[in-house]
Amino acid sequence: MSQVVLATRNQGKVKELQALMEGTGIAVLGLDQFPQVGEIEETGSTFEENARIKAKTVSEATGLIALADDSGLEVEALDAAPGVRSARYAGEKATDAENNAKLLEAMADVPNDKRACRFISCVAVHAPDGHELVFHGVWRGNLAREPRGENGFGYDPLFVDLELKQTAAEMAPEQKNWRSHRGRAVRELVKYLPGFVEKVALESALTPEERDLKDRLAGVKGWLRVLCWVMMIVVPLVCAAIVSRNLRYMEALKQANEVSRELAAEVAKGLTAENVLALVVGAVMFWAGLSLYRRKRGSVMFAKIAWFLAPLASGLQYCFIYFLNFPDEVHAMATGQVLANALPALAAASTAIFYLNLSQRVRATYFLDR
Repeated sequence: MSQVVLATRNQGKVKELQALMEGTGIAVLGLDQFPQVGEIEETGSTFEENARIKAKTVSEATGLIALADDSGLEVEALDAAPGVRSARYAGEKATDAENNAKLLEAMADVPNDKRACRFISCVAVHAPDGHELVFHGVWRGNLAREPRGENGFGYDPLFVDLELKQTAAEMAPEQKNWRSHRGRAVRELVKYLPGFVEKVALESALTPEERDLKDRLAGVKGWLRVLCWVMMIVVPLVCAAIVSRNLRYMEALKQANEVSRELAAEVAKGLTAENVLALVVGAVMFWAGLSLYRRKRGSVMFAKIAWFLAPLASGLQYCFIYFLNFPDEVHAMATGQVLANALPALAAASTAIFYLNLSQRVRATYFLDR
Protein backbone atom coordinates (compact mmCIF):
# COMPACT_ATOMS: atom_id res chain seq x y z
CA MET A 1 0.00 0.00 0.00
CA SER A 2 1.33 3.45 -0.93
CA GLN A 3 1.65 6.09 1.77
CA VAL A 4 1.20 9.86 1.62
CA VAL A 5 1.63 12.43 4.37
CA LEU A 6 -0.93 15.13 5.06
CA ALA A 7 0.83 18.21 6.45
CA THR A 8 -1.27 18.48 9.58
CA ARG A 9 -1.38 17.12 13.11
CA ASN A 10 -5.17 17.27 13.09
CA GLN A 11 -6.27 13.64 13.11
CA GLY A 12 -9.76 14.66 12.07
CA LYS A 13 -8.45 15.95 8.74
CA VAL A 14 -6.31 12.83 8.31
CA LYS A 15 -9.28 10.51 8.87
CA GLU A 16 -11.47 12.58 6.55
CA LEU A 17 -8.99 12.30 3.68
CA GLN A 18 -8.38 8.60 4.39
CA ALA A 19 -12.12 7.99 4.07
CA LEU A 20 -12.13 9.72 0.69
CA MET A 21 -9.16 7.62 -0.45
CA GLU A 22 -10.76 4.32 0.55
CA GLY A 23 -10.32 1.65 -2.09
CA THR A 24 -7.40 3.39 -3.82
CA GLY A 25 -4.63 1.52 -1.98
CA ILE A 26 -3.31 4.77 -0.48
CA ALA A 27 -2.74 5.21 3.26
CA VAL A 28 -2.86 8.76 4.63
CA LEU A 29 -0.50 9.60 7.50
CA GLY A 30 -0.39 12.69 9.70
CA LEU A 31 2.53 14.74 10.96
CA ASP A 32 2.14 13.32 14.45
CA GLN A 33 3.93 10.24 13.09
CA PHE A 34 6.90 12.37 12.01
CA PRO A 35 8.20 14.30 15.03
CA GLN A 36 11.22 15.44 13.03
CA VAL A 37 8.98 17.85 11.10
CA GLY A 38 8.80 21.10 13.03
CA GLU A 39 6.80 24.26 12.45
CA ILE A 40 6.79 25.37 8.83
CA GLU A 41 7.01 29.08 8.11
CA GLU A 42 4.45 30.26 5.58
CA THR A 43 6.52 32.84 3.74
CA GLY A 44 4.60 32.83 0.46
CA SER A 45 2.58 35.74 -0.86
CA THR A 46 -0.22 33.52 -2.21
CA PHE A 47 -2.16 30.50 -0.99
CA GLU A 48 -0.51 28.36 -3.65
CA GLU A 49 2.99 29.39 -2.63
CA ASN A 50 2.31 28.57 1.01
CA ALA A 51 0.75 25.20 0.17
CA ARG A 52 3.69 24.28 -2.04
CA ILE A 53 6.20 25.37 0.61
CA LYS A 54 4.54 23.17 3.22
CA ALA A 55 4.18 20.17 0.91
CA LYS A 56 7.78 20.39 -0.26
CA THR A 57 9.13 20.76 3.27
CA VAL A 58 7.21 17.74 4.54
CA SER A 59 8.09 15.62 1.51
CA GLU A 60 11.80 16.35 1.89
CA ALA A 61 11.68 15.62 5.62
CA THR A 62 9.76 12.34 5.32
CA GLY A 63 10.80 11.00 1.93
CA LEU A 64 7.13 10.46 1.05
CA ILE A 65 4.56 12.17 -1.13
CA ALA A 66 3.21 15.06 0.93
CA LEU A 67 -0.07 16.97 0.75
CA ALA A 68 -0.61 20.43 2.18
CA ASP A 69 -3.28 23.06 1.92
CA ASP A 70 -3.51 26.76 2.56
CA SER A 71 -6.76 28.63 2.60
CA GLY A 72 -8.30 31.88 3.67
CA LEU A 73 -10.82 34.60 3.02
CA GLU A 74 -10.55 37.40 0.47
CA VAL A 75 -12.88 40.38 0.77
CA GLU A 76 -13.34 42.43 -2.38
CA ALA A 77 -13.82 45.76 -0.60
CA LEU A 78 -10.55 45.27 1.31
CA ASP A 79 -8.44 44.53 -1.78
CA ALA A 80 -8.48 40.78 -1.08
CA ALA A 81 -7.59 41.09 2.61
CA PRO A 82 -7.26 39.22 4.95
CA GLY A 83 -5.87 36.85 2.25
CA VAL A 84 -2.87 34.76 3.22
CA ARG A 85 -2.93 36.40 6.66
CA SER A 86 -6.46 35.18 7.37
CA ALA A 87 -5.40 33.22 10.46
CA ARG A 88 -3.28 36.14 11.72
CA TYR A 89 -5.46 39.07 10.65
CA ALA A 90 -5.78 40.52 14.16
CA GLY A 91 -2.28 39.44 15.24
CA GLU A 92 0.05 36.45 15.31
CA LYS A 93 -1.78 34.74 18.17
CA ALA A 94 -5.25 36.05 17.35
CA THR A 95 -8.32 33.91 18.01
CA ASP A 96 -11.14 33.36 15.53
CA ALA A 97 -13.32 35.79 17.47
CA GLU A 98 -10.65 38.49 17.34
CA ASN A 99 -10.14 38.04 13.61
CA ASN A 100 -13.88 38.22 13.00
CA ALA A 101 -14.22 41.34 15.14
CA LYS A 102 -11.45 43.13 13.26
CA LEU A 103 -12.98 42.19 9.91
CA LEU A 104 -16.42 43.45 10.93
CA GLU A 105 -14.86 46.69 12.11
CA ALA A 106 -13.06 47.16 8.79
CA MET A 107 -16.31 46.50 6.89
CA ALA A 108 -18.62 48.50 9.15
CA ASP A 109 -19.33 51.27 6.62
CA VAL A 110 -19.43 49.06 3.52
CA PRO A 111 -22.96 48.72 2.03
CA ASN A 112 -24.56 45.33 1.53
CA ASP A 113 -24.06 45.30 -2.24
CA LYS A 114 -20.30 45.79 -1.80
CA ARG A 115 -19.65 42.99 0.67
CA ALA A 116 -18.64 40.28 -1.81
CA CYS A 117 -16.02 37.84 -0.59
CA ARG A 118 -14.68 34.41 -1.33
CA PHE A 119 -13.00 31.56 0.46
CA ILE A 120 -10.00 30.16 -1.42
CA SER A 121 -8.28 26.85 -0.84
CA CYS A 122 -5.15 25.56 -2.50
CA VAL A 123 -4.01 21.96 -2.08
CA ALA A 124 -0.47 21.09 -3.16
CA VAL A 125 1.05 17.65 -3.62
CA HIS A 126 4.83 17.21 -3.68
CA ALA A 127 6.79 14.02 -4.38
CA PRO A 128 10.40 13.38 -3.32
CA ASP A 129 11.46 13.39 -6.97
CA GLY A 130 10.13 16.94 -7.40
CA HIS A 131 6.86 16.23 -9.20
CA GLU A 132 3.98 18.41 -8.05
CA LEU A 133 0.23 18.77 -8.37
CA VAL A 134 -1.80 21.81 -7.34
CA PHE A 135 -5.57 22.08 -6.95
CA HIS A 136 -7.72 25.13 -6.23
CA GLY A 137 -11.17 25.54 -4.77
CA VAL A 138 -13.23 28.74 -4.55
CA TRP A 139 -16.43 29.42 -2.58
CA ARG A 140 -18.09 32.76 -3.31
CA GLY A 141 -20.36 34.59 -0.93
CA ASN A 142 -21.05 37.82 0.95
CA LEU A 143 -19.92 39.05 4.34
CA ALA A 144 -22.56 39.17 7.07
CA ARG A 145 -22.86 42.15 9.43
CA GLU A 146 -22.72 39.97 12.52
CA PRO A 147 -21.72 36.39 13.34
CA ARG A 148 -24.38 33.73 12.76
CA GLY A 149 -24.27 30.03 13.53
CA GLU A 150 -22.50 27.73 15.93
CA ASN A 151 -20.68 25.33 13.61
CA GLY A 152 -17.40 25.61 11.76
CA PHE A 153 -14.42 27.75 12.60
CA GLY A 154 -12.51 30.80 11.41
CA TYR A 155 -14.65 33.17 9.38
CA ASP A 156 -17.50 30.67 8.93
CA PRO A 157 -19.95 32.73 11.08
CA LEU A 158 -19.50 35.72 8.73
CA PHE A 159 -19.47 34.00 5.33
CA VAL A 160 -22.92 33.90 3.68
CA ASP A 161 -23.42 31.43 0.82
CA LEU A 162 -24.86 33.11 -2.28
CA GLU A 163 -27.48 30.42 -2.92
CA LEU A 164 -28.51 29.22 0.51
CA LYS A 165 -28.27 32.63 2.21
CA GLN A 166 -26.86 30.82 5.24
CA THR A 167 -23.51 31.37 6.84
CA ALA A 168 -21.02 28.52 6.70
CA ALA A 169 -21.45 28.20 10.49
CA GLU A 170 -25.20 27.63 10.08
CA MET A 171 -24.73 24.68 7.73
CA ALA A 172 -24.49 21.04 8.70
CA PRO A 173 -20.91 19.77 8.38
CA GLU A 174 -21.76 17.51 5.42
CA GLN A 175 -23.47 20.37 3.60
CA LYS A 176 -20.58 22.72 4.24
CA ASN A 177 -17.98 20.18 3.11
CA TRP A 178 -19.81 19.68 -0.18
CA ARG A 179 -20.08 23.39 -0.97
CA SER A 180 -16.86 24.65 0.56
CA HIS A 181 -13.67 25.74 -1.14
CA ARG A 182 -11.69 23.04 0.62
CA GLY A 183 -14.20 20.36 -0.31
CA ARG A 184 -13.98 21.29 -3.98
CA ALA A 185 -10.19 21.25 -3.99
CA VAL A 186 -10.05 17.92 -2.15
CA ARG A 187 -12.53 16.31 -4.56
CA GLU A 188 -10.22 17.24 -7.43
CA LEU A 189 -7.27 15.91 -5.45
CA VAL A 190 -8.99 12.57 -4.88
CA LYS A 191 -9.57 12.20 -8.63
CA TYR A 192 -5.93 12.65 -9.58
CA LEU A 193 -3.92 11.50 -6.56
CA PRO A 194 -4.04 7.72 -7.29
CA GLY A 195 -2.62 8.25 -10.78
CA PHE A 196 0.03 10.61 -9.42
CA VAL A 197 1.09 8.08 -6.78
CA GLU A 198 1.29 5.36 -9.43
CA LYS A 199 3.37 7.60 -11.67
CA VAL A 200 5.83 8.39 -8.88
CA ALA A 201 6.10 4.69 -8.00
CA LEU A 202 6.78 3.76 -11.63
CA GLU A 203 9.44 6.42 -11.99
CA SER A 204 11.13 5.39 -8.77
CA ALA A 205 11.31 1.83 -10.13
CA LEU A 206 13.17 2.90 -13.28
CA THR A 207 16.75 1.75 -13.55
CA PRO A 208 19.44 4.41 -14.09
CA GLU A 209 19.61 3.37 -17.74
CA GLU A 210 15.85 3.77 -18.17
CA ARG A 211 15.94 7.11 -16.39
CA ASP A 212 18.71 8.30 -18.68
CA LEU A 213 16.72 7.06 -21.66
CA LYS A 214 13.69 8.96 -20.41
CA ASP A 215 15.65 12.19 -20.21
CA ARG A 216 17.32 11.81 -23.59
CA LEU A 217 14.24 10.78 -25.52
CA ALA A 218 11.60 13.02 -23.99
CA GLY A 219 10.65 14.16 -27.50
CA VAL A 220 8.84 10.87 -28.05
CA LYS A 221 5.79 12.36 -26.34
CA GLY A 222 5.44 15.02 -29.00
CA TRP A 223 5.78 12.54 -31.85
CA LEU A 224 3.26 10.22 -30.26
CA ARG A 225 0.79 13.08 -30.01
CA VAL A 226 1.27 13.73 -33.73
CA LEU A 227 0.71 10.04 -34.41
CA CYS A 228 -2.48 10.15 -32.34
CA TRP A 229 -3.86 13.05 -34.37
CA VAL A 230 -2.98 11.28 -37.62
CA MET A 231 -4.86 8.21 -36.41
CA MET A 232 -7.86 10.17 -35.18
CA ILE A 233 -8.21 12.66 -38.05
CA VAL A 234 -6.07 12.04 -41.13
CA VAL A 235 -6.67 8.30 -41.64
CA PRO A 236 -10.46 8.48 -41.05
CA LEU A 237 -10.66 11.43 -43.47
CA VAL A 238 -8.78 9.44 -46.11
CA CYS A 239 -11.15 6.50 -45.57
CA ALA A 240 -14.14 8.82 -45.86
CA ALA A 241 -12.74 10.24 -49.11
CA ILE A 242 -12.37 6.70 -50.51
CA VAL A 243 -15.98 5.89 -49.65
CA SER A 244 -17.19 9.16 -51.19
CA ARG A 245 -15.23 8.51 -54.39
CA ASN A 246 -16.56 4.97 -54.68
CA LEU A 247 -20.14 6.10 -54.20
CA ARG A 248 -19.69 8.55 -57.08
CA TYR A 249 -18.23 5.76 -59.25
CA MET A 250 -21.17 3.50 -58.45
CA GLU A 251 -23.64 6.24 -59.37
CA ALA A 252 -21.80 6.87 -62.63
CA LEU A 253 -21.89 3.16 -63.49
CA LYS A 254 -25.67 3.15 -63.24
CA GLN A 255 -25.88 5.89 -65.85
CA ALA A 256 -23.22 4.57 -68.27
CA ASN A 257 -25.01 2.86 -71.17
CA GLU A 258 -21.83 1.53 -72.73
CA VAL A 259 -20.99 -0.59 -69.68
CA SER A 260 -22.61 -4.01 -69.54
CA ARG A 261 -24.84 -4.73 -66.61
CA GLU A 262 -22.75 -7.74 -65.67
CA LEU A 263 -19.54 -5.73 -65.57
CA ALA A 264 -21.22 -2.87 -63.70
CA ALA A 265 -22.50 -5.33 -61.10
CA GLU A 266 -19.03 -6.81 -60.62
CA VAL A 267 -17.45 -3.37 -60.26
CA ALA A 268 -20.15 -2.38 -57.77
CA LYS A 269 -19.32 -5.45 -55.68
CA GLY A 270 -15.66 -4.48 -55.59
CA LEU A 271 -16.44 -0.88 -54.68
CA THR A 272 -18.86 -1.97 -51.96
CA ALA A 273 -16.23 -4.27 -50.47
CA GLU A 274 -13.71 -1.43 -50.54
CA ASN A 275 -16.21 0.86 -48.80
CA VAL A 276 -16.77 -1.65 -46.01
CA LEU A 277 -13.03 -2.10 -45.51
CA ALA A 278 -12.45 1.66 -45.52
CA LEU A 279 -15.14 2.23 -42.90
CA VAL A 280 -13.75 -0.53 -40.68
CA VAL A 281 -10.19 0.76 -40.96
CA GLY A 282 -11.27 4.36 -40.32
CA ALA A 283 -13.34 3.44 -37.26
CA VAL A 284 -10.69 1.18 -35.73
CA MET A 285 -7.94 3.71 -36.41
CA PHE A 286 -9.93 6.53 -34.80
CA TRP A 287 -10.66 4.48 -31.69
CA ALA A 288 -7.05 3.31 -31.44
CA GLY A 289 -5.78 6.88 -31.79
CA LEU A 290 -8.20 8.09 -29.12
CA SER A 291 -7.11 5.31 -26.76
CA LEU A 292 -3.46 6.16 -27.34
CA TYR A 293 -4.15 9.86 -26.83
CA ARG A 294 -5.89 9.12 -23.53
CA ARG A 295 -3.05 6.78 -22.57
CA LYS A 296 -5.29 3.83 -21.91
CA ARG A 297 -3.66 0.59 -20.86
CA GLY A 298 -3.03 -1.67 -23.83
CA SER A 299 -3.46 1.21 -26.29
CA VAL A 300 0.00 0.68 -27.81
CA MET A 301 -0.91 -2.86 -28.84
CA PHE A 302 -4.30 -1.66 -30.06
CA ALA A 303 -2.60 1.00 -32.18
CA LYS A 304 -0.29 -1.60 -33.72
CA ILE A 305 -3.29 -3.72 -34.67
CA ALA A 306 -5.02 -0.69 -36.18
CA TRP A 307 -2.02 0.13 -38.34
CA PHE A 308 -1.71 -3.51 -39.39
CA LEU A 309 -5.27 -3.32 -40.69
CA ALA A 310 -4.44 -0.63 -43.28
CA PRO A 311 -2.22 -2.74 -45.59
CA LEU A 312 -4.28 -5.83 -44.73
CA ALA A 313 -7.38 -4.07 -46.06
CA SER A 314 -5.57 -3.44 -49.35
CA GLY A 315 -4.70 -7.13 -49.54
CA LEU A 316 -8.31 -8.11 -48.95
CA GLN A 317 -9.38 -5.64 -51.60
CA TYR A 318 -7.09 -7.37 -54.09
CA CYS A 319 -8.65 -10.72 -53.17
CA PHE A 320 -12.10 -9.34 -53.94
CA ILE A 321 -10.89 -8.09 -57.31
CA TYR A 322 -9.13 -11.36 -58.10
CA PHE A 323 -12.26 -13.45 -57.61
CA LEU A 324 -14.61 -11.11 -59.48
CA ASN A 325 -15.39 -11.73 -63.14
CA PHE A 326 -13.55 -8.75 -64.57
CA PRO A 327 -12.06 -8.70 -68.07
CA ASP A 328 -8.28 -9.05 -68.08
CA GLU A 329 -7.67 -5.37 -68.79
CA VAL A 330 -9.94 -4.37 -65.87
CA HIS A 331 -8.13 -6.83 -63.59
CA ALA A 332 -4.79 -5.29 -64.56
CA MET A 333 -6.02 -1.74 -63.98
CA ALA A 334 -7.65 -2.62 -60.65
CA THR A 335 -4.54 -4.45 -59.47
CA GLY A 336 -2.44 -1.39 -60.23
CA GLN A 337 -4.86 0.78 -58.28
CA VAL A 338 -4.74 -1.57 -55.29
CA LEU A 339 -0.94 -1.56 -55.31
CA ALA A 340 -0.92 2.23 -55.52
CA ASN A 341 -3.10 2.32 -52.39
CA ALA A 342 -1.30 -0.49 -50.58
CA LEU A 343 2.27 0.77 -50.86
CA PRO A 344 1.70 4.10 -49.02
CA ALA A 345 -0.44 2.28 -46.45
CA LEU A 346 2.29 -0.29 -45.94
CA ALA A 347 4.96 2.40 -45.59
CA ALA A 348 2.89 4.39 -43.07
CA ALA A 349 1.98 1.26 -41.11
CA SER A 350 5.59 0.06 -40.99
CA THR A 351 6.77 3.43 -39.72
CA ALA A 352 4.03 3.68 -37.09
CA ILE A 353 4.43 0.10 -35.85
CA PHE A 354 8.22 0.48 -35.68
CA TYR A 355 7.81 3.63 -33.63
CA LEU A 356 5.20 2.09 -31.34
CA ASN A 357 7.39 -0.98 -30.96
CA LEU A 358 9.89 1.14 -29.04
CA SER A 359 7.85 0.27 -25.98
CA GLN A 360 10.59 1.16 -23.53
CA ARG A 361 10.68 4.71 -24.85
CA VAL A 362 6.90 4.91 -24.81
CA ARG A 363 6.67 3.56 -21.28
CA ALA A 364 9.50 5.71 -19.96
CA THR A 365 8.49 9.03 -21.45
CA TYR A 366 4.82 9.00 -22.36
CA PHE A 367 2.68 6.83 -20.15
CA LEU A 368 4.44 7.93 -16.99
CA ASP A 369 3.65 11.58 -17.68
CA ARG A 370 -0.07 11.43 -17.00
